[in-house]
Amino acid sequence: MKIVILTEFGKGIGLGHITRMGALSDYLNETGDKCELIAYEKGSESSNWLRSEVYMHHILNVDAVIIDSYLCDYQIYSEISKEVPILMAIDDFNRIQYPKSVIINPNVYYSSIDYSNQTAKHFGGIDYVILRRPFSDDPTISQIDQQILITLGGSDYRKLLPILARLSGSFSNIHFIVPDLDEFNALLSDFPKLKIFGKLSEWEFYRELSEAEIVISACGQTLHECYRLEKNTIGICIDHDQILNRNYYESVGFLFNSYDWNEKSLLEGIEKDITSLIREKKSIDNKTRTKLNPKRNLENIKAKLVAG
Repeated sequence: MKIVILTEFGKGIGLGHITRMGALSDYLNETGDKCELIAYEKGSESSNWLRSEVYMHHILNVDAVIIDSYLCDYQIYSEISKEVPILMAIDDFNRIQYPKSVIINPNVYYSSIDYSNQTAKHFGGIDYVILRRPFSDDPTISQIDQQILITLGGSDYRKLLPILARLSGSFSNIHFIVPDLDEFNALLSDFPKLKIFGKLSEWEFYRELSEAEIVISACGQTLHECYRLEKNTIGICIDHDQILNRNYYESVGFLFNSYDWNEKSLLEGIEKDITSLIREKKSIDNKTRTKLNPKRNLENIKAKLVAG
């Protein structure tokens, strides 16, 4: 099959779309399809496939189009659906009604979403979660005692990093991942002794997550990766689109604790949680939980794509 994936990333969107679609694109190419990934970097008009003359150019003579976007509207979906045999929508929360599409919700909370308004076939849940390539193989864990990793996604628009950096006064082995260059420089200026990483490759991120004994994470895509590696995880719900993800991982007993980003007791609560985890040497018991199987999940998505 000849396939085009249309997605996006940038301020206010994060890296979730581009990372999961990158993994799907790689898989499709490796299994014999010809897949092209087109990513719109928000704010860069030269990469803006949302314009009709651009997306119509990219979808010429293709067998299928996959769209993972918070910006693409019904009209664009409708136009593309008229031009291609198969259109697949990657949807996180029943954002719009999709014309002539297969809908995949690659999130653990799929069953909490009411898709009764859709005429398209829809699938999702833990059997469709997409993880980045390093997390697809059986995990290799090289955990370092008392190492703490803090990662809040692609952009710290809630300005939590300077608050969480104060934890370094109580705990010595804290690593921060701060992909945004301006945020990286600002944090380093205020906390020059802090161990801060900028934008990491997928394998570098995997290594940092693997080595952490405790992870403090936003409640988006990274929670799937923490779950895959069975990490002691404290979640911070950054925005409304992370609530259902957080709720699921709470319901299965995975998260040690979680907070809303604007809780007054955020710092004090996390400090107590870390102290408790270190003192009690807690470890995740995943024996009764459904395992994430990334390779199988990619196979499931391809099967739905082929079936149309």
